Amino acid sequence: MKTIQLESYYYQTPFGQLIINCAQENRAITDPVLGEANYKKTISNTKYNITFGADSSPKSSYRNSQFAKGLHLGHHIGLPGQVSMSTDMLNIVLKNGCLNDYTKIFWNYALKLYLSTMSFQHSALHLKATTLSDKNGNALLVIGKGGSGKSTLAEKLNLFGYKTLSNTHTIYKDGYVWGMNTWIRKRSENSQHYIPPSPLKTERFAKLKSIIIFEKNESPEYHEEPLNIEHAINFIIQFGLATCNYDLKEDLSELFESSLEYLSHSQREYFLLTKMLNSVPIKYLTGDIHNNSTLDKILYNIESN
Repeated sequence: MKTIQLESYYYQTPFGQLIINCAQENRAITDPVLGEANYKKTISNTKYNITFGADSSPKSSYRNSQFAKGLHLGHHIGLPGQVSMSTDMLNIVLKNGCLNDYTKIFWNYALKLYLSTMSFQHSALHLKATTLSDKNGNALLVIGKGGSGKSTLAEKLNLFGYKTLSNTHTIYKDGYVWGMNTWIRKRSENSQHYIPPSPLKTERFAKLKSIIIFEKNESPEYHEEPLNIEHAINFIIQFGLATCNYDLKEDLSELFESSLEYLSHSQREYFLLTKMLNSVPIKYLTGDIHNNSTLDKILYNIESN
């Protein structure tokens, strides 16, 4: 068995300490992806270890069988490898993996699984959402399909005093949201690139005030309407809830002794989502955010809640 010297690096998250263990030459695995953040309140003080490149003897699992074929998560493919996990650790080894390979797997799989595992354990929701805080420190949650314009809308709102708490990963619990300081994917017609996490260790915790489901279009027509709870739940399960959106059901179910225990936690996730949507206004907005008139209407709508 190959033995390597590991060094540990620490990140503060809404759930406590995320500890990254890797060879010294691979220190930059997480740096391009995850930045520092302040949280004046945290959900727990849990320690969770993610280890890269250290050989292990993983037990038989669905995800490990997929990793052996280079199928990591959803549409993400790469080098074959091994993966083992529990409620407080994740170990990943890629065959002939280099720094770039491990950086991709941290973003495409490890960070998603960590946040969803912690959320399951602590009765929180892990959401794929852009989150901003207004001038009063209250949070706006923006949810939409991939490429729907969430990041672009956030950039526009930044010009009017809104601060981005998270671009992709948001945690919700008991009326509050926590944002993760991660890199931001920028899409163009034929390519994409990533903007590094903010170098500033800013506060990323706020009380949730409202939710919008946003969809960009190039029409000059602006449209808004309130959503009933049933429609909102269905949309967020499909496009906002990390468990479903990232297809982590198999992974999370293997952390429990039985499928029935997993289903009990999954039902609680549905209850928490329903409770969140009943606590704040939620609307559907669509329009051309590059049109000043449309942007004025979006701002008026958001600030009138």
